[in-house]
Amino acid sequence: MDARPLDVARNYLRRGWMPIPVPSKSKNPGFRGWQQFAIKETDLPAYFNGQPQNIGVLLGEPSGGLVDVDLDCHAAVTLAPIFLPHTGAIFGRDSKRRSHWLYYSSLITRKFRDPLKEQLADKTEGDKAMLVELRSTGGQTIFPGSVHESGEAISWDADGDLARVEAKELESAVARLAAATLLARHWPAKGSRQDATLSLAGGLLRAEWSDDETARFIKAICVAAGDEETRSRMETARYTLRKLTAGAHATGWPTLAKIIDPRVVDKVREWLDLRGTPASEKSSEVAGQSAWPELHQAALYGVAGDFVRLVEPHSEADPVALLVQFLIAFGNLIGRGAHFVAEADKHFTNLFAVLVGGTSTGRKGTAWGQVKRIFEALDDAWARDCIAGGMSSGEGLIYNVRDAVHSTKPIKADGRATGVDGVVITDKGVEDKRLLVFEGEFASVLRAQGREGNTLSMVIRNLWDTGDTRSMVKNSPTRTTGAHVSIIGHITKDELRACLDAVDSVNGYVNRFLWVCTRRSKFLPRGGQLSKVDFAPLILRLRESVDFSRGAGEMSFDEAAGVMWDAAYVGLETGRTGLLGKVTQRASPYVLRLSCLYALLDCAGTVRREHLGAALALWKYCEDSARYIFGERTGDRLADDILSGLRGAEGGGLTRTDISNLCGRNVNAERISGALASLAEAGLAYSRNERTEHAKRPVERWFATVGQSSMTNEFNEFNEVNGGASGLSS
Repeated sequence: MDARPLDVARNYLRRGWMPIPVPSKSKNPGFRGWQQFAIKETDLPAYFNGQPQNIGVLLGEPSGGLVDVDLDCHAAVTLAPIFLPHTGAIFGRDSKRRSHWLYYSSLITRKFRDPLKEQLADKTEGDKAMLVELRSTGGQTIFPGSVHESGEAISWDADGDLARVEAKELESAVARLAAATLLARHWPAKGSRQDATLSLAGGLLRAEWSDDETARFIKAICVAAGDEETRSRMETARYTLRKLTAGAHATGWPTLAKIIDPRVVDKVREWLDLRGTPASEKSSEVAGQSAWPELHQAALYGVAGDFVRLVEPHSEADPVALLVQFLIAFGNLIGRGAHFVAEADKHFTNLFAVLVGGTSTGRKGTAWGQVKRIFEALDDAWARDCIAGGMSSGEGLIYNVRDAVHSTKPIKADGRATGVDGVVITDKGVEDKRLLVFEGEFASVLRAQGREGNTLSMVIRNLWDTGDTRSMVKNSPTRTTGAHVSIIGHITKDELRACLDAVDSVNGYVNRFLWVCTRRSKFLPRGGQLSKVDFAPLILRLRESVDFSRGAGEMSFDEAAGVMWDAAYVGLETGRTGLLGKVTQRASPYVLRLSCLYALLDCAGTVRREHLGAALALWKYCEDSARYIFGERTGDRLADDILSGLRGAEGGGLTRTDISNLCGRNVNAERISGALASLAEAGLAYSRNERTEHAKRPVERWFATVGQSSMTNEFNEFNEVNGGASGLSS
């Protein structure tokens, strides 16, 4: 060894890591209570006294959040650079270089084992089932300066700065690495590899992975498995996407479970958080697609529907993305005049919506481009002056629609004070209070809103509610009254989930938005033929709608629409729990706003059945989108973690003790009880008492359920009763 164990241990301690003495050529510290071992630099010579020995380092909290990603097989070592975040600290030994990647993070230990090799784990041969281990508090790793059991020296491959990575990001990366490693280990023989690729691609793409993401994952598996046709396999992923987009049949998890052992497939789905019906059970190849919302044709009513039908054949954009952004643009262009009064609240025609889809496959930007082009032809001044982006603070948003600022100033005559104060304008403010905020990267807005002291959430809520808000900045306070602000945001599903903790769901931030699932509608390699479409008649009708709407005031239902509203109201106000209930809390106000827009596009100041029917149909799509995005979450991180554990439980459910262990034994029983109550209330989990032979009292065991919603059935029943003239019939 080049350096004495004492010097190595001192170096680690000075880095903020807690060294621990371990016998030479061993992994086991060999003494009880080593997890709580702590030492000062002056005491190091007593433990590292010049004798041959190894140096372990305590992981997690004792070493400032030090985490070791331990790669236990060569396939994992091969794939690590593809999946793991970059870090400057990596070590290993000659026969397994770069097998330990170090990070700073905050998470618990998690092990990824091959389910087909569990029986090979023993003390003499080691854990042959282990693929990757994410190691943190409660564990230790033998560090460079030591000698492996095999006699190989453990040394640094890179001895630089450690990356600091969010727990969710690191755990997700390691889980994907483990899943790819497991599939590579069990990748089939040559005759079945193409079928395996097709079914794996189908399963991932139905789970809303992008085509590029899916292709990269499959490439990694092929590289580790030594598959000679890697390029062909990657193209298979894109071929499968084209089939799914065209509505054609494509294989998925059940077929993969016939090619690769179903226990492997189930474990891969668990690690990728794509669990549903186990692959070992019989299920439809298209299972999971039903979760994607479907747009009822009633939503494509009037001018808005005609716009979608003109553009859709010539664009890869999702029809619902065209529809929603068209309504938002129209609602902002007509300004703050038309409104619907519900009790003491006035609901104007400004909408907030976030379109959620794949990075490129959602075609969200494509849809906005088509909408913007129409409205530029209609009113280029509005398109130029009233569309902006870059929300980062509440003060900045207010500034774009700020009121004029007046102040008093002494009046002078001939250079002398007159003793009279006059009012002067120090800031003319913004005369046109219409503002459409377009955010192509809405994740940046969510991250900004999550920063301490940021007022963006409060300002957005006020602008949706009343159009009046103010900043509380002491030196230069600004305010706005009667602002007419609309918001369009674009985000991917992965970005949204990563930012979800920054979204203040409880205080009503997210329920001011419509959440809209979007995806590419078709493939048009050469584009469409929009240049041949005559938009002049539609623009003329739209101009008439704008002129009418600018003179409209308070709106109301006609008698038939009123009856229809009464029938729908209870369903809009009830029936949703958990995070979905919080996200869709403003169902009724949004249906009112949407119905007003459909009416105004018809040059009508009174909402009729067809307008309300269209609004209900579009709201159903938005609610189903929210269910697809948020549905089986509670908004409580502990409850969501417990639910994840319940779904992954092998052998049927978890006891209270199991759940406490799942939480690292550092969450009190009262907090766990509250989380379980939330899951039960949301219909996501249930418990039962079981009597065992040795226990004196019944054991409470918890199980995950599949959250069911009656939204679709309610809508279908409502549609059947109120179809006919309302336009809701299929």
